[in-house]
Amino acid sequence: MPVVITANAWKSRLPTRPGFQSLAFRLRQQGGYHLDIRLLKGSRDDVIYTSRLPDILHRVTTADGTPLCVVLPGPEYPQLAARLAQTSTRSSQ
Repeated sequence: MPVVITANAWKSRLPTRPGFQSLAFRLRQQGGYHLDIRLLKGSRDDVIYTSRLPDILHRVTTADGTPLCVVLPGPEYPQLAARLAQTSTRSSQ
C-alpha cells in the first residue's frame, strides 16, 4: 500500500531518494495523507502545544529525551491502520 505523508519541513521530503517507491509526500493543505510528521520547532508555545496533542502515534527524541518530532494520524490514517491490522493478522497465523 503506498503511504502518503506530510511534514512541516517540506525540504525534508524523500521522494527523490531511491528505495521509497511506496512513499509519497503531499502538502498538508492538500489532504489525503496517512501520516503527519511535525518537527518540534518554532515558538515555545507552538512546541508545547504540538507535543501535547492527544493523538500522537510516535515521538522521536534524542538520547537525553529531548523531543525532536511527533507523528500524528492524517485524514487517511484509518485506511493505513486497517491495512496494517490485516497484515499483522495474516503474519500471526
